[in-house]
Amino acid sequence: MRISVGSNPLTPLKIRFRLAVDEHPDVRYSIAENAATDLLVLFCLVHDDNPYVSQRALQTIKRIAFGKKHNAMQRLLLFEQGLNQAGEHARIS
Repeated sequence: MRISVGSNPLTPLKIRFRLAVDEHPDVRYSIAENAATDLLVLFCLVHDDNPYVSQRALQTIKRIAFGKKHNAMQRLLLFEQGLNQAGEHARIS
């Protein structure tokens, strides 16, 4: 059930944050592969202990940042936004 919620692009951000720290790696993986997941959550999942989850999060970030719908400047801004959000999150935690 939680895997389906994590895969759903309409899942609220608050729930995705909770699922991103779920004890089951399959749940975290579903969040990591969902392109609708906030960049902050994805950048946090890049550092997941499970290598499959962390790699999937990285691939999703690349897919979002380097997708055909964005030009070079938009890609750079998306990537920078994700890095800034991850840094802010690390300072808060």
